[in-house]
Order: sequence, then structure tokens, then C-alpha cells
Amino acid sequence: MSESATTIIKLLSALTSPKAAVKYISVAVFIVVSWKYFSELAKSFGVPEENISIVVLLAGVGFGSIVGQIITWLGELVWNYVNGKLEAKRLAKQDLEEKADNEIKRSKENEVLLQKYTESFFHLGWESKAKLRELTLKDITLDFSDLAFKALLENKYIKAVSKISNMTCVVTLNPVIAEVTKTTWEQEIKENIDDYFRDMTPEKQRILEIMEHRESDDDSVIDFDIKPTVSPYYSCIRKEAEDENGFWLCFRSYYLDEFSKRTGKEYQDETWIDKSRILLPVETEAGNTDK
Repeated sequence: MSESATTIIKLLSALTSPKAAVKYISVAVFIVVSWKYFSELAKSFGVPEENISIVVLLAGVGFGSIVGQIITWLGELVWNYVNGKLEAKRLAKQDLEEKADNEIKRSKENEVLLQKYTESFFHLGWESKAKLRELTLKDITLDFSDLAFKALLENKYIKAVSKISNMTCVVTLNPVIAEVTKTTWEQEIKENIDDYFRDMTPEKQRILEIMEHRESDDDSVIDFDIKPTVSPYYSCIRKEAEDENGFWLCFRSYYLDEFSKRTGKEYQDETWIDKSRILLPVETEAGNTDK
């Protein structure tokens, strides 16, 4: 085998990477250039004839290695830049796809939650409904030792914001059900007030007069039984905190403003009714005998 072939085989066995190939090509090019230009330059510097080939070879190898390293470095910079751009684009696309998938998944979950809430709302207890409606206005504190309130959390109708104690948390309303809760509440208020005015009786009119705002205490006589008018659970005005001396008449939460709009009058949230004011008429017994 010739020396040239042996040399080529050795070089090929050393080509373990593209970087090495670039350096070899660069060295080869500069050796050729060196033979053309550096041999005359070496002679001009007085280099002996027998050493010129060595000087030219060393110059070609040296410059070729340096240029090959520079080319490799620049190539790596370009590759890293392009690859970084491509990777960033791939990751951005992947991120958008994941967000889209998550959004679709979240949308489906919200639809299921909203449907479940809509179907179960009218089966909830009165206190649970009242708390959900209050949450449309502000965050509130709930005690989860009450199983009804705990169920609201477990059903994801509400979310815990911060813990106050072992069983008490500040909670907020799940935004998914906020609008339907508010709409349902407003509709219920409207329907109950419509019903109040639709079946207006002297007793209902008198209760509204009692609830009107006044500067001085009202001690006027009440000559009818208030209980039948304010007892129904859906009543717009309720009797609360009764004791042996009297009781409070109160507008249900957020009903007062709507009554004021309907009548153009100013009302108070609550008023104390002393039992001494209630004087029910005595019915004459039928069939009284003549003296």
C-alpha cells in the first residue's frame, strides 16, 4: 500500500466529527495556499531551501487550524441561534396547544358544574342559598362544621380564600356560577315583590306604612294579626327575634331598595314592634241572648 493511501486511511479514521472534517479541509486549503505564497516569502527571509517545505507546511497547518477553529465556532453560533429559534417556536406552539387543550377541558368542566348547580340550586337549603347570594356581593366567612356549607365547598360552588380557624374560612363564589346566582336572585326578588303588590291587602299596605322611615318612634295601634302576612318563607318582610315584649319587622336582604323604587317612599331596614301596640278587635259572639 502506498504512503499516500496509508495517510488517507489514517486521516479518515481520525474523522470522528464534522468539526474535525472542517479543520482538515481548512488545513488542506491553507497548505495549498502556503505552497503558492509562503514559499517565496520564506525565501525572501533567507530561509534555507531545504527548510522551506517544513516552514510552508507548518504555516499551512497552523493557519488552517486557526481558521478551521473559527469556522467551527461561527458554525456553532449559527447552529445554536437557528436551533434555539426553532426550539422556541416548537415550545411556543406546544404551549399554545396545551393552553387550548386545557381551555377546552376547563370549559367542559365548567359546563358540567353549571348544569349541576342549576339543577340542584332549588334543592339547596335556605341558608345555603342566602350565603351563595351574599357571595355575589362580597367574600364572606363560613363555618364548615355546618355540613350544608361544607357541601358547597365540596361541590366547588365556593372556593376557600384563606383559613381563619380549623373549621372557618374566608370563601369566594366560584365565578362559573356567579352570573346565574345573581340572575336567579334578582328574578326571585322581582317575582316575590310582584306577588306582594299583586295581592295587595289592607294588612300588607299597613305593614308597608309601619316600615316607612320616620324621625320619631311610631306608637300607632296595630289592629290586625301581623303573623299571617309575614310568616311565609317567601315573604318580603319578616318577623324576627320575637320575645315577650315584642319583635322586629325586617325587610329581607336587598328587598328594601326595590320596594322604594316601586312606591317612591323611603323605608327602614327594620322596625321594633312592641306588643302593647297590637290591639286585635274583639269579635262579638253570635247568638247573644236578650236580657
